[in-house]
Parts: sequence; structure tokens; C-alpha cells
Amino acid sequence: DVVVDCAGAVMGGALRFLQELDGYLGRRADGIRTIGRARRISGPWLAERELRAGRCGHTIALNNVTFAHAGRFKTVLLRNALHFLSDEERTFVTVSRGLRTQTAVVHGLLRRADRIVVPTSSMAARVVSIQPGVAGRIRVMHHPVSLPPPRVDRQNVILCPVLDAPYKVLGPRIAEVVAAMNQIRREGPLGGPDLELTLTPREAASLHLHLPSWVRLLGRLTPSELYEAQQSARAIVYPTTIESFGFPLAEARLGRQPVIAPQSAHAREVAGDALVGFDPTDSASLAGAVRRALELRLGPLNENPFDPNAYFDWLFSVV
Repeated sequence: DVVVDCAGAVMGGALRFLQELDGYLGRRADGIRTIGRARRISGPWLAERELRAGRCGHTIALNNVTFAHAGRFKTVLLRNALHFLSDEERTFVTVSRGLRTQTAVVHGLLRRADRIVVPTSSMAARVVSIQPGVAGRIRVMHHPVSLPPPRVDRQNVILCPVLDAPYKVLGPRIAEVVAAMNQIRREGPLGGPDLELTLTPREAASLHLHLPSWVRLLGRLTPSELYEAQQSARAIVYPTTIESFGFPLAEARLGRQPVIAPQSAHAREVAGDALVGFDPTDSASLAGAVRRALELRLGPLNENPFDPNAYFDWLFSVV
């Protein structure tokens, strides 16, 4: 007697989450109905889903927008940090008219939620800072991530699996990574002349950088192909700061790969001992992080802190 709205899961972390949900449903599907696949969030869809959910017992919105009426118990997953920007972040993030409209709808319907799920403590703090009245209904549950198979065939590659957006300010950061790796390649023992940096296509196209020949563009990849590229890399660079979770941080932790990311409580919460942090205001700090990442060797993981079965068993309950 559970209806789950999956609308909006067409790319990035939302699609990655949906893959984990489908894996779980294939193992334990019982009384759970999904709607909204391949649909985008829109006014007509929000009205339609109320009718399609009917008089069910539990509605779950995976896309930030709480059901207005359907469901005796309403759960919403808040996964977009752009809906809960701080005053400081608003000084350098361009808030479009569409984002302002989305944010107003998300905030307005949030009051109807019986349970509000966020993937990190930092996302919980964002929500409470703007809507303190919902603090008692918030639960922090890390997104589900399956354990990857053990890998021994790591390539001499650092991968940046980040799709570009203006607020991520990736251009200068990638230029600093290229400069640091260029020096390491010349020195020899740590990386060697075959050390490569690989970038995702959308991100690379918008940087307008002069990239050396050892920076490789991946081309258009499916989610499974991108996941394979992540798992085969020697290290990950994930230089963004405005995130609600960051699947590459979690996947690096489970894959026992160093992940180069801004030093923050958020990154440490998700990446754990795989984090190789740097100061985003200091290019020398980033260069040092690249070196440490290439030197770091991580031991085996005792348990999965992002266990999908535990996550979805809890999510579909109303306890």
C-alpha cells in the first residue's frame, strides 16, 4: 500500500538513486507501486500523481515535492541543495526564475510531510535554517549505494565524474588539477608519464580550457558505463561544494579509492576515510591533495554504511 513518485529521475544522482530502488524492488517488491518514470516535475504531473496515487496508505516523493493530499502518511526525500541555499551561497549562485518557482513549491508543500528524509547532516541543517518548524520530522539517512565487486585492475587515471553547472565553478578547479598532475607526471615515480585525467563530456565542453593530450574526454556514457569508469580509476576528484550528498564520494569510499574533494564535514560524512581534502581557496592545497591521493592505500571495508536493503526497509515503513 505504498506509492512512490520517481518523476525527475532522468540523470545524475536522482537516476543513480532510482537504480538502487529498482535493485531493491527486484529482491523485495511487495505492495510497492512506482509512478512517474521518465516524467519531469511539472504542474500537470503534480496534479496527475495525486489521482494516480489514489487512497493509498503511504506516499513517498523522491523528488523534493511532498504529495499535497494522497497518502495517509506522507514521506518526502529532499535531495536538492539548491532549494535551500544559504545567504552566502546566494551571492554567487544565479537563482533562475524556474528555480525560484520550484523552491516556493517545495517549501510550501513541505509542511504537509509527516516524514522528511535528507541524505546528510549538512542537508538537514540547510532545511532547518530555512524552515525550523519541520526539524522534528527530519531524518538523516544516507542515500543507498550497493557495494561494488573488488577491483584489482585500477588504471593510472584520475576521474572527475561531475556534470557542469555554473554554481559549481569547475573551470578554475580543473585547471589547478591539470597543473598539479602535469608536475607529478614530470617527476615520474608517483604518477609517471602515463597518468591521465578523464572528464565527463558536458563538463569539459563548458570549461573553455586548453587541455593537454593526456586529458581524455569520456564521450557520452550511460550510467553503467560511467560507474565502470569510476570503479576502474585510481582516484576520483570531486571539487564541488554545494551538494546534498554526492554519490561519487560514497562510491569512492565503498570502492576503496581516494577521493579528492573540498575539506568539509559534509565530505567527511559521506566519503569517510577515502576523503583527501583540500582548501578550495588554496591551489597549493589542491596540488598537495592530488599527491596524497596517489600515495594513499585504503584497507578493506568492514561493512557498508550505505546498505540499500536497510535503507529501503526503513523508507517503506511508517514506524
